[in-house]
Amino acid sequence: MASFWRAHSHVIFALGAGIAVGASITLLVHRLSHTFGRDLSRLIIQIENLKHDVELLRSTLEQNTAVSAQGYYSVHESSGEDDDEFQEAFEGNEEQFQDRSLTSDDFVSIPSSESLSSSAAFRLFREVDSLLDGDDDDKQRAFDLLKAEEESLRIQPEYLWRMAKAAFSLSQIEGAKGDEEEKKRFIYMSKDFAVRSLQFNGRNSNAHKWCAITLGSVGDYEGTQTKILNGFKFKEHIEKAIEIAPNDPSSLHLMGRWCYGVYMLSWLERKAAAALFATPPTATIDEALENFLKADKLSPGKWKENTLFIAKCYIEKRDYYSAVEWLDKANNIESISQDDRNSQKEIDNFLYQYGAYRR
Repeated sequence: MASFWRAHSHVIFALGAGIAVGASITLLVHRLSHTFGRDLSRLIIQIENLKHDVELLRSTLEQNTAVSAQGYYSVHESSGEDDDEFQEAFEGNEEQFQDRSLTSDDFVSIPSSESLSSSAAFRLFREVDSLLDGDDDDKQRAFDLLKAEEESLRIQPEYLWRMAKAAFSLSQIEGAKGDEEEKKRFIYMSKDFAVRSLQFNGRNSNAHKWCAITLGSVGDYEGTQTKILNGFKFKEHIEKAIEIAPNDPSSLHLMGRWCYGVYMLSWLERKAAAALFATPPTATIDEALENFLKADKLSPGKWKENTLFIAKCYIEKRDYYSAVEWLDKANNIESISQDDRNSQKEIDNFLYQYGAYRR
C-alpha cells in the first residue's frame, strides 16, 4: 500500500491542490447561493467515479501480484488432457448452486479501449446470475450476454467462471435434447473457462468449484484410470473452495458427491485405484451424508438434488423411513432446471420402491 501512495504521489498532490483552490471562500459562497443542488449532484457522481477508478487500480495492483505469485494450482496442473475426473465423484449438474458475490478483488486490468468498466461488469454479472437461475431460454441468454463480452473480459476470473457455468448449463440442455456432440462440446468449453479462471485467481472459490464440476463432467468421456487419477484433483479443488468460502452450500454438496462417489465405486474401479495408488481414496456414506446435511442447513428446502442425495444416503444406510421422509421433501420442491427434472425421475423411482416405509 505504501508503494501505491509513493507511485501516485503526484496525482494525490495535484488532487489536493485542486481541492484547495476549489475551496476558496468566494467560489463556495457563490455556489451555495446559485447552484448548490446541481453542483452537489455533480460532486457525488465525480466521487463515485473516482471510487470506481481507485478500486479498479487497487485491485489491478493486487491482482498483478497475485497472478505472479500464485502457487496453489499451476497452469500445468490445472489444464490439458490430464484434468478429467471420474464420473462417480460428480456425475450430475450444477445449475442450482448459489455462488458468492464478486468483489473488486476479482477484477484485473484490461489494457483496451473496448473493455467494460468495473461498474458495467458488475451490472452484467448481476443480470447473468439472475438468468442462470432461470429456465432454459434464460440460460441461453446468459451465455449470449457473456459471449458478447469475451474480448473485453477474457482475463477477468469472475467472467471466466460464469462462462464455465453458462456453458455447462447449455451442455445439460443439449444433453436433454439428445444432442451428445453438442453436450460434449459445451462440457469441454466449460472446463477450459474454469481452468482459465483459476489461473488468474487461485483464491477464487467459484473458480475451484467449477474446475471440480467440469472435471467430474468430462469423466463420461475418459477412461477409468484417468477418472480415478483426477478424482484427487476434484477433491483438492473442493477442499480449497470450502477453505475459501466455508458457508457455500454448493461446495459442501460437491464434497458430499465426492464421498458418495468414492463409497459407491465398483469392485473393478476399487481394484484399479488400488493398483494406481499406495493409498487409494476412501470415504464413508456417513461422511457423504454429513456434507449433504450441512448444505441443506445452509439452503433449506430449496435444492431438489441435494435433498435427493440425502435420501440416497439413508437408502445406503438401510434407514428407509428417513429416506422416504427426505424423498417426500425432494418431491415437494418445484422443478425448474433440467437438473431438477433429472432428479425428479430418480425421486419417482425411489418412492415407487420405498414408499411403503412412509411413517
